[in-house]
Amino acid sequence: MRVVGKSADLPDLTVRGGLVALESGLQAVDLGIRDGRIVAIGEPGMLPRGGEVVDAKGLHVLPGLVDAHVHVNLALGEFTTRDSFAEASLAAAYGGTTTIVDFAVPGEKETPRDAIERRKEEAAGECYVDYSFHVTVARSLPDEVLAQLPPLIAEGFPTVKAFTVYRDLVMIEIGEVRTLMATLAGHGGLILVHAETASIIERAIAQCVSAGETSPAYHPVSRPPIAELDTVRSVIGFAEETRCPVFFVHLSTGAAPELLRDAHAKGLPVYGETCPQYLILDESLYAEDDGERFVCSPPVRSHGDRLRLWKGLANRSLQMVNTDHCCYDTKQKALHRDFFPDLPNGLPGVETRLRLLLTEGYAKGRLDLRRLVELTAANPARLLGLYPRKGTIAVGSDADLVLVDLAREGTIRAADLHQATDYTPYEGRPYKGDVVTTICRGVTVVHEGRSVGRRGHGRLLHRKIDHRELAAL
Repeated sequence: MRVVGKSADLPDLTVRGGLVALESGLQAVDLGIRDGRIVAIGEPGMLPRGGEVVDAKGLHVLPGLVDAHVHVNLALGEFTTRDSFAEASLAAAYGGTTTIVDFAVPGEKETPRDAIERRKEEAAGECYVDYSFHVTVARSLPDEVLAQLPPLIAEGFPTVKAFTVYRDLVMIEIGEVRTLMATLAGHGGLILVHAETASIIERAIAQCVSAGETSPAYHPVSRPPIAELDTVRSVIGFAEETRCPVFFVHLSTGAAPELLRDAHAKGLPVYGETCPQYLILDESLYAEDDGERFVCSPPVRSHGDRLRLWKGLANRSLQMVNTDHCCYDTKQKALHRDFFPDLPNGLPGVETRLRLLLTEGYAKGRLDLRRLVELTAANPARLLGLYPRKGTIAVGSDADLVLVDLAREGTIRAADLHQATDYTPYEGRPYKGDVVTTICRGVTVVHEGRSVGRRGHGRLLHRKIDHRELAAL
């Protein structure tokens, strides 16, 4: 390679001197960017000079991360998360993420269409990075809701979330999940499943409450691993029947990746994520004095589960690591600290994903850099119907880049983060590897710990599932 792309065009922005994570591997190349897209990739010094130059000497240049699972300004039950789209998207940029995908969860009197339109209004003109939404079905699945889904898919919202838990708030019955999958399969959709069996959990919670065991220490007791595995098995069966692509979110058990691996061996379109909390935290934290701060559902689990999840990432049983970012603060977390069933479920994390994976994955030899890029950028983009516009560094792709110093070390502290909360579940953890610069569509959003981007720069992304890209996961 000397130059790939339009080397004669003067770029708006040139990224020079870095080691760039191309699909073919790490290469010392320069990147020419014009009108928000990569227009040329060339050997060092071969691209024409023009516009702004970003010096990436000594840094690794990765595709901007894609987070397929965030909850911003989420109202669920008694609580609403603390962050706005402006705050969450800027925190994402500080963490090297240039695309976030949130959820349009219908309120009590809303339809999926209503929820999508409301979320579009809430995010318009607010985001620092690009964004989109998953459709969500909640509480029931009448024919009029099913009828709304094909037009929403055609409009660029092809991913639909279903919960099998949280009765009366968002849950639909497992038989309705099957019906939903049959509809999506016929119209180019993909289902996201929160996989926990409600009846198992409800019975376990009732037993804990009856015994007076209501501290956060009993949260994992109330949501045993079998609750996750039971739903995963059922939905895999529906995938075999309907051929609807399935994405299992926030898998927490070590056995779940093995079920997905068996499904892959049968050629089923079944995919899964885990999240940093399930790779790094464990259930002993729930017995600490501040155990309520770590409550999420499903709960973080045992050391053995963590090891098996890392293995699932390495052997491709799991396809990505997203965050399930859910930004409550310590006051909200403490309100029902003596009665875990009423605690708000969720952890902040949109800003810390890359630091944690570089430290616990790359630096410790669990993941090479290529696999880390797949798990956090390429594969989420493929699943969402955004690849190769997002998730890769290639001519024609959006110029979404994160410049990383793999040697930079520090300690994670809530006071240094930009998430709209007063704590992080990773407080005091050392890290090795950090973001220096985040660029979204050719515009620098964060540089050396400073926000230099523009609120409203982020665009709403319309998406279409590509089964060829799903097959590459």
